[in-house]
Amino acid sequence: MEVQMRLYFILLFITLWTTSVLTIHGPASDCCTILSKKNIPIAKIKSYAIQSVGACSFKAVMFRTERDKTICADPNDRWTRRAMRKVDRQVAKSAKLPRRTSS
Repeated sequence: MEVQMRLYFILLFITLWTTSVLTIHGPASDCCTILSKKNIPIAKIKSYAIQSVGACSFKAVMFRTERDKTICADPNDRWTRRAMRKVDRQVAKSAKLPRRTSS
Protein backbone atom coordinates (compact mmCIF):
# COMPACT_ATOMS: atom_id res chain seq x y z
CA MET A 1 0.00 0.00 0.00
CA GLU A 2 2.85 2.40 0.82
CA VAL A 3 4.44 1.85 -2.62
CA GLN A 4 1.16 2.61 -4.35
CA MET A 5 0.77 5.81 -2.32
CA ARG A 6 4.28 6.96 -3.28
CA LEU A 7 3.60 6.26 -6.96
CA TYR A 8 0.35 8.21 -6.71
CA PHE A 9 2.13 11.25 -5.23
CA ILE A 10 4.91 11.08 -7.81
CA LEU A 11 2.34 10.98 -10.61
CA LEU A 12 0.45 13.86 -9.03
CA PHE A 13 3.66 15.92 -8.73
CA ILE A 14 4.63 15.31 -12.36
CA THR A 15 1.13 16.29 -13.53
CA LEU A 16 1.14 19.52 -11.51
CA TRP A 17 4.69 20.41 -12.60
CA THR A 18 3.89 19.85 -16.29
CA THR A 19 0.77 21.99 -16.02
CA SER A 20 2.67 24.84 -14.37
CA VAL A 21 5.47 24.74 -16.98
CA LEU A 22 2.95 24.93 -19.84
CA THR A 23 1.16 27.79 -18.08
CA ILE A 24 4.35 29.80 -17.64
CA HIS A 25 6.04 29.14 -20.99
CA GLY A 26 3.05 28.48 -23.18
CA PRO A 27 2.66 25.53 -25.49
CA ALA A 28 5.57 24.37 -27.62
CA SER A 29 3.61 25.25 -30.77
CA ASP A 30 5.09 28.77 -30.56
CA CYS A 31 8.52 27.30 -31.22
CA CYS A 32 10.31 26.70 -34.50
CA THR A 33 10.63 23.00 -35.17
CA ILE A 34 12.84 23.26 -38.27
CA LEU A 35 15.05 25.94 -39.79
CA SER A 36 14.35 27.08 -43.33
CA LYS A 37 17.16 26.60 -45.82
CA LYS A 38 15.53 28.96 -48.31
CA ASN A 39 16.30 32.68 -48.11
CA ILE A 40 13.24 34.80 -48.84
CA PRO A 41 13.54 38.37 -50.17
CA ILE A 42 14.48 40.56 -47.22
CA ALA A 43 12.07 43.28 -48.42
CA LYS A 44 9.13 40.95 -47.62
CA ILE A 45 10.06 40.69 -43.92
CA LYS A 46 8.15 43.01 -41.60
CA SER A 47 9.37 41.86 -38.17
CA TYR A 48 11.28 39.19 -36.29
CA ALA A 49 11.58 37.61 -32.86
CA ILE A 50 14.41 35.64 -31.34
CA GLN A 51 13.53 32.18 -30.07
CA SER A 52 15.76 31.21 -27.17
CA VAL A 53 16.57 27.85 -25.70
CA GLY A 54 14.48 27.07 -22.66
CA ALA A 55 10.86 26.81 -23.63
CA CYS A 56 11.99 25.76 -27.12
CA SER A 57 14.53 23.13 -28.06
CA PHE A 58 16.95 25.35 -30.03
CA LYS A 59 17.78 28.98 -30.76
CA ALA A 60 16.27 30.49 -33.92
CA VAL A 61 15.12 33.75 -35.47
CA MET A 62 11.43 33.81 -36.37
CA PHE A 63 10.81 36.19 -39.27
CA ARG A 64 7.27 37.45 -39.93
CA THR A 65 6.50 38.23 -43.58
CA GLU A 66 4.10 40.75 -45.09
CA ARG A 67 1.66 37.87 -45.61
CA ASP A 68 1.88 36.92 -41.90
CA LYS A 69 3.87 33.75 -42.50
CA THR A 70 6.59 32.72 -40.06
CA ILE A 71 9.97 31.68 -41.40
CA CYS A 72 12.47 30.18 -38.96
CA ALA A 73 16.15 30.84 -39.62
CA ASP A 74 19.53 30.01 -38.13
CA PRO A 75 20.67 32.99 -35.99
CA ASN A 76 24.31 32.30 -36.92
CA ASP A 77 23.65 32.51 -40.67
CA ARG A 78 24.98 35.59 -42.48
CA TRP A 79 21.70 36.11 -44.37
CA THR A 80 19.75 36.03 -41.08
CA ARG A 81 21.95 38.69 -39.48
CA ARG A 82 21.61 40.91 -42.59
CA ALA A 83 17.83 40.54 -42.55
CA MET A 84 17.68 41.41 -38.84
CA ARG A 85 19.78 44.57 -39.39
CA LYS A 86 17.52 45.66 -42.25
CA VAL A 87 14.36 45.21 -40.16
CA ASP A 88 16.01 47.11 -37.28
CA ARG A 89 16.83 50.00 -39.65
CA GLN A 90 13.25 50.06 -40.96
CA VAL A 91 11.84 50.18 -37.44
CA ALA A 92 14.25 52.95 -36.41
CA LYS A 93 13.44 54.93 -39.55
CA SER A 94 9.67 54.67 -39.03
CA ALA A 95 10.07 55.73 -35.38
CA LYS A 96 11.77 58.97 -36.50
CA LEU A 97 8.97 59.98 -38.89
CA PRO A 98 6.93 62.95 -37.63
CA ARG A 99 3.48 62.01 -36.45
CA ARG A 100 0.42 63.89 -37.62
CA THR A 101 -1.79 65.38 -34.99
CA SER A 102 -5.49 65.85 -35.44
CA SER A 103 -6.76 69.42 -35.20
